[in-house]
Amino acid sequence: MFSDPRESDHCHLLTEGNTSHSCPANIPVRQRVSKIKTPSVLVTVNQFSPIVQTVAERGTRTCSIRRFSLKLSTREYPKTFTMDTMLNVESGPADILYRIQRGSGDNKRMVYVTVTNADLIPEDDRTYGPSAIAQLRKLKEWDDSWTTLVVHKDHEKGIWCEMDVSPPHAVPRERLLDRYPVYDYFSLSPTREVKSRVSEVHLGGRLCFLKIARFPREMPWVIRELQAYHVLEGTSLAPKLVGYVSEGSPDRVVGFLVEGIDGRTAELEDLEPCRRALDQLHHHLVHGDICKYNILITAEGPKFIDFEDSILFGEERWSAKLRDDEKQILAVKLADTSGAGRPW
Repeated sequence: MFSDPRESDHCHLLTEGNTSHSCPANIPVRQRVSKIKTPSVLVTVNQFSPIVQTVAERGTRTCSIRRFSLKLSTREYPKTFTMDTMLNVESGPADILYRIQRGSGDNKRMVYVTVTNADLIPEDDRTYGPSAIAQLRKLKEWDDSWTTLVVHKDHEKGIWCEMDVSPPHAVPRERLLDRYPVYDYFSLSPTREVKSRVSEVHLGGRLCFLKIARFPREMPWVIRELQAYHVLEGTSLAPKLVGYVSEGSPDRVVGFLVEGIDGRTAELEDLEPCRRALDQLHHHLVHGDICKYNILITAEGPKFIDFEDSILFGEERWSAKLRDDEKQILAVKLADTSGAGRPW
């Protein structure tokens, strides 16, 4: 057994043959794990990423290293198996979606797995990355070359897979503007997660916010928000769009970067400037999700963020009623103290 090294002087890891290896607590967790040896192999971060994630992610919870066997097997854990890191999981009662980083260093790429029958993955393993990956590695197709993998389980065929039956999600090319640069997702280094799909990043010393569609169902939200930033270009009503973010190739855009702005959350005392700014915004679109946390008070005046529910002026869904309703609820939203809409 091993416990969080922050609570003890040594980190003990039980390996095959009940041999206990301990490392001084002042060595970082990941370095400690990378130095564990068995009689046949040096266990490194690249070879056993599930073990590394177990130590690093479980924090103060105690667990057994035997969940991931250190015994090498050419069938289950060949020496050259791919390093996989679970980035996102969306688990429902019927299916499970996984977004996984495959490879390391300059050879990283993104792959997507859809499990159409949730019962294929034990319930306790579905949402914990290393456990889910350990289950998925049992698939004979796992080490093949694919970007999307759909895993089925039924009475007739048992467990079977479809590789690359459809391309991964992306913003349609006609929704993009040539004047914006495209940044590779893996070239960015997030420094803080704001929400599940929003991270803070620094781009050449410039503070920016990254927003992506992790899974296909989130792509309409990204497209809608991009449209809003496009139409608000040149105004002071929103942060500036810095560029698009791609995965795999520049042609596959899955998100965008906007500039970080120096401002504070709007309050009821800011009602009048917010009303004037909202009137200006309504010349372009209805925001669709007005709340105090989606309005920042800056030196340039109020700026709006989070346009996932916006409706552009002239679209079929736009109406004067939606516009007027948004004006009516502004004061109530600014006075709200419930925390509704807070991004953290």
